[in-house]
Formats: sequence, structure tokens, C-alpha cells
Amino acid sequence: MGKEFTLSGPSSIHMQNIFVFGYQNEASGKTTISIAIARSLVNAGLKVGVLKPVSAHNFWYQYDETLRCLESKTIFSEDIYRLARAAKVELRKEILNPVDRLISQPDIEVYEPPSPISRIIMERITTPEKDMFLVNANARKNLILQDEIINDILKDKETRVCKRFKEWNDFEKKNIPEAIGSCYSYLCQNKEINVIESFNDQIPILLPDLTKIIMVAPGSLYIYNPKDLARCFKFNVEAKERLLGRDVFEQLKPVYVMKVAPLRKDQLEDYDLLANDLGTPILQTLDVL
Repeated sequence: MGKEFTLSGPSSIHMQNIFVFGYQNEASGKTTISIAIARSLVNAGLKVGVLKPVSAHNFWYQYDETLRCLESKTIFSEDIYRLARAAKVELRKEILNPVDRLISQPDIEVYEPPSPISRIIMERITTPEKDMFLVNANARKNLILQDEIINDILKDKETRVCKRFKEWNDFEKKNIPEAIGSCYSYLCQNKEINVIESFNDQIPILLPDLTKIIMVAPGSLYIYNPKDLARCFKFNVEAKERLLGRDVFEQLKPVYVMKVAPLRKDQLEDYDLLANDLGTPILQTLDVL
């Protein structure tokens, strides 16, 4: 899915948005960078919003997060939980994370030809008014999960059960753009600046008013011109329906490269320390503070 959002009417506001995405599929460090930036902005006295438009987490490998979701009777990303704490945002996690997928591992005793949705248990799609849940009809047969947890999360929810990828994909195309756009507009109402973190190495959307662009790779931050990224996004989505961090690296020249040192455990756990040691230098380089 590749989609550029143009908001119009009263919900269209000129914002500063810092957009963070990763060079590689996982462990680029973009959540750590986003946390550092968000807390630095908060400590500077700004009203900060955070947004993780699309995310996924694993029922099996991230079981602590599964239990947190069970407690909240919904699903959302661990990343947005941490980002909201860093930015001191008290909005519903679902609005800050409009699309979240709960995936799991396949049961090796059950053979099922793979499909793009074969590892997805469910997907939540949220607008400020409602939550919708897409449910994979084959998940309980093919994936490792616990029925009682899935049943508790889905209890009294608006659900749509899908058996085939086309049905799932059509529903996403119809509903995800509106969900992300409406949650973004809602977030912007009382904020001065937003930190927007993308999903893995993917850039599935391009929201308006992106003023600062950061690609995160281990040891380095690549700063790009927003207009260059917009052109790159349009070209790649038209050509192959997606844009990845590696495409940006290969096709665009950064305006600046900032080297980043390894972080200690105490820096990662103390958001104020992380902001001081990493976030503030990044924002000074971006000329935000």
C-alpha cells in the first residue's frame, strides 16, 4: 500500500512533522531515535504529538505486549506505548497507532500454502469515531495463538472475517487511508509539532507537512529534503506500489549524514537522559531547537 494524503477543509493544518523511517526491516533504531526527539521537544516546552500510522507485533515473540493488549481489550504497538510515554501524550493509543496487525507463528503441524495474510491473526483499523477489526478466518487453524485471549480482545468489537487475500486487501484500500488521515487530523488539533515513525523499512504513506526527514541505519542518520522524498515516493509507488528505505538510500542524496554512537542501557531506559544525550543534538542538527 502506498498512499499520499492531502487533507482539506478545517482539518488541514500547517504543522511541523518530523518523519522517521528505517533503512532495514528491523532493528534500525528508529523507535529509539523517535523517543529521543519527542522527549527533547517536550523538555523544550513544546506540545508534541506522536504517530505510528501502521505497525505489527507478534503474539508469540512479544507476549508481554500481547498481555498488555489483552488488558486494554484491543491491540496496539509496543512502539506507540513507548512513544506516547516519551511525548507525554494521553490520547487513546488506537488514535496514535491507527493500523495495527497482530501476527503469529505458523503451526508446523498444519500445512497451508502461504499468502500475504497467512501470518496475520487480526488487524485493527481506527478512526477517531470507531475501531474496526479484520480477522483472518484461517488463523485459529494455522497459527499458534490462545483462543481465550483472541476472544477477549474481539468481544463486542466490530469485526469482518476474511478468508482470501483479495477481500482483505480491498477492505484495507477502502478504509486505511481514511483511518490514518482522520487520526492525523485529530492529533494535530492541539499540537505544535509531531514525531511520525514509519513501519520497519516501509514508507506506506506520505502525510502532509513533512518538514524534517530522517532515515535511521545502525550508526548513522540520513537527513533528506522533504520535496526529494515526495518525488521519490510518487515515482516508486507508481512503478511498484511501494517505497522502502533501501530505495531512498539508493535513489536520493542526503543533505546531511549524522553519525550516532552506541547507547548504554541506562540511556535507553531513561528518556530524559536519552533526550539530552541524543535527542537534543539531533534537533540542533535539524535546526529545530
